[in-house]
Amino acid sequence: DLPREQLRVGVWSGVVRLENVRLKPAAFDHLKLPFAVREGTIGLVELKLALKTVLLSARQHPFVITLDAISVTASPRAEDEWAAEPAAKRALALKRAALAAAAAEIAATKKRKGRSSAPASSSAVLDALWAPLLDRLRLKV
Repeated sequence: DLPREQLRVGVWSGVVRLENVRLKPAAFDHLKLPFAVREGTIGLVELKLALKTVLLSARQHPFVITLDAISVTASPRAEDEWAAEPAAKRALALKRAALAAAAAEIAATKKRKGRSSAPASSSAVLDALWAPLLDRLRLKV
């Protein structure tokens, strides 16, 4: 749910800008933080990813994500927030994230070794695309 006023896309320049992005507190629950994120905003999210960056070799052309004017309101977690059910949901989310990361690493390793097999599903295709991009990621805060 992103208003068009907040999004600026430069197709030829390869720059995508999001302004005044509101954070969803529930997005941080699976991280098992000792505090709860209540609300937050990021004044600017900028992604610089030129077409040549995607097409050329991995380490020569990194892409850059810039975050600016980050504001987060957090509070200590209440004891009932660490009850069995929320903790189980967080544990499941962590396991899924670990599996996704492992699958991406396996796909990247196979690609590097030249054993490129056809991906079995659309998620495998996405994993194969994300792995080289994540290798080139540079984050500026």
